[in-house]
Amino acid sequence: MRVHLRLRLSFFVFCAASVMGGALAARAIAAPPGGGTIVRVHVTSAARSIDGTGVLIHQARQQDETALYFLTSAHLFEDAGPYRVRVKLNAWDTIDIGADGTFIPPSRPGPPGEIAILRATTKAGAYAGLVTVPIVFDAPATGGVFVVSGLDPADVAAAGAQHVLFSATTFLIGDRPITDLHDCAGAPALLPAGVFGLVSECGSGLPPVVSRLSAARAFIADHVPGWDATPTRTTQYEVIGREMPGPVLTVACDDVKTGAVQVPVQLAPRQALIDATAEFTNPKSLRLGDLTVENITDHAVKVRFTMVGVPPPLTKDPGAVCPQGQAVVTIKATVVQWP
Repeated sequence: MRVHLRLRLSFFVFCAASVMGGALAARAIAAPPGGGTIVRVHVTSAARSIDGTGVLIHQARQQDETALYFLTSAHLFEDAGPYRVRVKLNAWDTIDIGADGTFIPPSRPGPPGEIAILRATTKAGAYAGLVTVPIVFDAPATGGVFVVSGLDPADVAAAGAQHVLFSATTFLIGDRPITDLHDCAGAPALLPAGVFGLVSECGSGLPPVVSRLSAARAFIADHVPGWDATPTRTTQYEVIGREMPGPVLTVACDDVKTGAVQVPVQLAPRQALIDATAEFTNPKSLRLGDLTVENITDHAVKVRFTMVGVPPPLTKDPGAVCPQGQAVVTIKATVVQWP
């Protein structure tokens, strides 16, 4: 049944994509947009070893011990146990998760079967740089923006913006492949207020499938003592608009000109381009102009254009000048920015 579910979701994503054309001393602990802690999760069973991603959602301090609670994807536990589970905080610090600290829903597949909880017990104050990420149970609607945060192949924090291509009660699907994140099963999907889901499927050039945490609310409450579901005012990121002037294009009098141009995009640190439109600004002696965004990357927007120059002046004066048409290609971008 689990295999059937994954094949069904992967097939849907393929079809949809086709249609759409922290610190201990000086040691860094990876942090997603809002500064919370994300970790590498390593799971070993008799059949295989697999890596994924986890996010810290709660810390419970009692006298000389601290319990750390992480969420990750239950897909890491598809093989029969027992499991050896390790959480890698950074290049130096790894925590072993005991069998009594691994909580896997018995109802897989289906809610809350896509979410697993890991509990690690450490000495109080051992990892003072860890920061929890708040949970939110609202998810973006179709077309809405969210951010997937995780780790790159060097286990350095990275993030990528997504639109919601399809949304259902228990999961949603992004609109572009995850290219910067490695072993992204369990990576948190974020709204400005916190994490609303975990990536359950990714890779192979397909957009991510995100399991919504709303389906696992009772499961989380049962296994994370002291967890507070009250929303916080912490902002994980914000969506801003930016206007970026590009090149000046010209067209001869009474002529038609078509082509494509790459408009470079300069983003500040901790920014990602999520969407863009293009328009002609400051047009002069231009009868017709049309721009279509053809491709968007983090570094450039490719625009295809058509320009039609004005007709020659209606005069018999042989010295009359037919002016050259021109306009500025201006990109209006939607950018995700995090602190």
